[in-house]
Amino acid sequence: MDQVRTNTLINSRQQHVKAKPKLLLLCHRLPFPADKGDKIRSFNLMRELSSHFDLYLAALTEQRDELHHATPLKQWCTAVKLIYLPRWQRLLQLAQALLTGKTITQGWFYSNELQKWVNQLQQQHPLQVLIYCSSMAQYVLHSQWEKTRKIIDYVDVDSVKWQQYADNNTGIKRSLYQREARLLAVYEQAICKAVQQAFFVSAAECERFTPATGCQTPISYYVNGVDLNYYYPIPNITPCRYDIVFTGAMDYQPNIEAMQWFVSNCWADIQQRLPNARLFIVGSNPASTVRKLATSHIIVTGKVPDVRPYLTQAALAIAPMRLGGGIKNKVLEAMAMATPLVLSQQAAQGLALPTDPALVIANTAAETISACLQLLTHPVSANQLRNWVSQHAAWSETTRPLLQALLAEEVA
Repeated sequence: MDQVRTNTLINSRQQHVKAKPKLLLLCHRLPFPADKGDKIRSFNLMRELSSHFDLYLAALTEQRDELHHATPLKQWCTAVKLIYLPRWQRLLQLAQALLTGKTITQGWFYSNELQKWVNQLQQQHPLQVLIYCSSMAQYVLHSQWEKTRKIIDYVDVDSVKWQQYADNNTGIKRSLYQREARLLAVYEQAICKAVQQAFFVSAAECERFTPATGCQTPISYYVNGVDLNYYYPIPNITPCRYDIVFTGAMDYQPNIEAMQWFVSNCWADIQQRLPNARLFIVGSNPASTVRKLATSHIIVTGKVPDVRPYLTQAALAIAPMRLGGGIKNKVLEAMAMATPLVLSQQAAQGLALPTDPALVIANTAAETISACLQLLTHPVSANQLRNWVSQHAAWSETTRPLLQALLAEEVA
């Protein structure tokens, strides 16, 4: 009798313990470590989702030595499939894409091995799919996946970004970038029709994307956040009074262009007024055009293990972006570190930033020079920037719209 009662109790408890639903997360780049823009968003998204789903992560990498990150990723994921796709293979697939009328993006981010893995996974488990960036939609846009619920986080409208690249180039580059912008815009529309919901990084990006006539897919956004436990003002460190810092992956065209523009149009005037001023360009894989900017007062660091010491020692952070969309992590990180900030309207888009003397939006060279000189010669506290980020940019809050969309299917 006691055994029957025990079994009944166990069965009752099991009925009340519902297993987490399964979710396939498709990422065009390995979301770990979170050391650059899109990886910061995908990592924190993955971390938030892991509390609610059994996550199956499928991602690509161009670096063979990144494959060992599969082990630490399993603290958040039930299964991890990382594919090393070398550059030579990507270039070959890019050439094939040009010959067959596909986008460069599709060629660059396709792996037959990854396709087989996700197809097999779909046959084994009932699941939803979260597509991170349009480049990964190609894995789930064929007939086998037609009845699977799919949500996409476009992040940015990539076709607009390619058109910006075209507008800022000439010759063969201009033609290639225009081709990609045109084809990718069509592809983005096809994706939107095939998914059940679409998200972007800001209201501004939603406005850039106009769904094709007849498309009924709901479109929304969730903004980037910042890890407040990692980015915080480091006490007992006095900033170097005339140090300026720019952070970001330095093989990314909008970052490259921002630094070329700032050095060409602003730096000489700043240094003439403040001969001891130094500019730190902090970020991985600096392009040759960035490395050529280096002087005794312009320090190009390359990849660093931790950007926080640079943000701490700097009297001023800058984000003079001219290209690109979305929300800039560098802006939120500087604010979380309570570092005064000069940024362009392009870098501020998507953020309802506070009015604060430690934060100046400057678009022209004259405005940027004036703002930098003012903050360097008359320092102000940026503690209120930290307070604003704490209230508006915690990842647990910013990812809530996407989480609710995914969980709504489980409740329905």
